[in-house]
Amino acid sequence: MPDPRTRQRRLLIAFRQELVGQRVACQNRIRALFAAHAVAMPAGAKAWTADGLDVLDAEARELSDCGPDELWRGMLGIAVAQYRDLEHRIAETERALDQLSAADPGTQLLLSIPGVGPRTAEAVAAHLGDANRFASGKQVGAYAGLVPTQYQSGVTDRKGRITRRGPAVLRKLLVECSWCMLRYNPWAQAQYKRLTGGGTARKKPAIVAVARKLLVRCWAMLRTNQRWRDDTPRPEATTAPATG
Repeated sequence: MPDPRTRQRRLLIAFRQELVGQRVACQNRIRALFAAHAVAMPAGAKAWTADGLDVLDAEARELSDCGPDELWRGMLGIAVAQYRDLEHRIAETERALDQLSAADPGTQLLLSIPGVGPRTAEAVAAHLGDANRFASGKQVGAYAGLVPTQYQSGVTDRKGRITRRGPAVLRKLLVECSWCMLRYNPWAQAQYKRLTGGGTARKKPAIVAVARKLLVRCWAMLRTNQRWRDDTPRPEATTAPATG
């Protein structure tokens, strides 16, 4: 059992993730209201900027002031207010998490990985805890539910989907982080390319495999107290043959 401080930190990480899920649901609700009434709204992330929210406010009304044909504007006003409240709650939660991370050497160590942000680093550090409690990388992958299920019957021995056992928030953040690392981390790019064969097939299984490998490397870093080291082979520079 983890100590009370670690348990509280894990609960706060999961609580923030729940708030983020509620925010996404609120965004979808707002977009659905606009789409159902054929009213244009800012596209993409622009809708949730200060200017975008001003556009939403211009369409919203108090529910008590809406006539029978404009009740959607009242619902929009409630949804926008809910979105702003969730933004405030998420920011409040992240400030508390950042304070805990600043005092945690493990989290600071994991932040040396290119493409790994504070939310993923804190989740890995909080859930792995004392890295020495795991005897191998296989145990680490199994703890997070990122290893495939295995079916054995007679001469049959095949692997299926991942087990999904263990902390779901840790798996979710690792997979999301792995997608982002494809843009910033040469190691992740090389692993993904090898797993997909450079093609577009089996993208999801490949990214899950990258997430598992990333977790194992994080565990090794925590166990040895060493910062990220990229051992991805670099193509050797070619030199032009001498002439004359």
